[in-house]
Amino acid sequence: MTILKDYLSGLRLASRSLKMTTMIYVINLLFALALAIPFYGVITNAAHGSLQVNKLLEGFNYTAMQEFMDSAKGSISLLFKEGIWLAILYLLLSIFMAGGILKTLDNGAIFKGKEFFANGSKFFFRFLRLTLYFIIIHALLILIIYLPLSLIMGALGKNAESEKALFYAAIFGAGLHLLIFIYLLIVAHYTRFMIITEDSTKVLKKIWASVKFVSRKFFSTYPLYLLLLANLVLLILVFKFLSGVVGMTSGFTIFIMFLLQQIFIWSRIWLKIWFYGSQLEYYLYNKD
Repeated sequence: MTILKDYLSGLRLASRSLKMTTMIYVINLLFALALAIPFYGVITNAAHGSLQVNKLLEGFNYTAMQEFMDSAKGSISLLFKEGIWLAILYLLLSIFMAGGILKTLDNGAIFKGKEFFANGSKFFFRFLRLTLYFIIIHALLILIIYLPLSLIMGALGKNAESEKALFYAAIFGAGLHLLIFIYLLIVAHYTRFMIITEDSTKVLKKIWASVKFVSRKFFSTYPLYLLLLANLVLLILVFKFLSGVVGMTSGFTIFIMFLLQQIFIWSRIWLKIWFYGSQLEYYLYNKD
């Protein structure tokens, strides 16, 4: 199959996954509320009837922001700690749901709630190990790239005429990091596909198999990922444009922005399913 056919095959799978998308959206909404409700309480208590906070609706206002930060310093600290724990829980939930999503797509996007959660539970610890392995690999990648780069930039920095060289060195390091990071994401995705389709518990073995597969099919897997990534970039640009048009200057526009944000979140989840679907289709048609 060509990349375009895989791209469209993923779209067809995503179009059959509207119920699954909506269920995942509701779960995301509940998590958001767990943070939004206490945050609203912090803002309400910090405002103390002050009109300064309302100026933030019109755009960034340093005086209003400083007043808010001073009055809510203790509450914001507690809220930040709560946010960290919620972020960890959300990561674990995302790992759990990945198993349900991928197995549903592997079954032709036939969604059944009971099977979704059963598969999420079945593959959770395998995907958790995979995530931990890739966190370690990415940490090593950061050291390998930025430790030598920092030494090089330190040497260049001693030369007053080397500002351009510093800039190019920083761009090179960041670009190399991004390219390899995307490669690692692709490898992680195909490792998940192998684990799902083969029902394998040998995570490290499948990581190596995925590295070989992605490297062998590099000029298909990498462009397909970038093509799918363009969907997300386009969605973000559209959302940013609409946000700028609507603004948040009144109760009505705040309500409209809330609706736009929910549509954006639902669409992002749907695009993630499309993402998985296209790559999974490519793997199924090209595996040995």
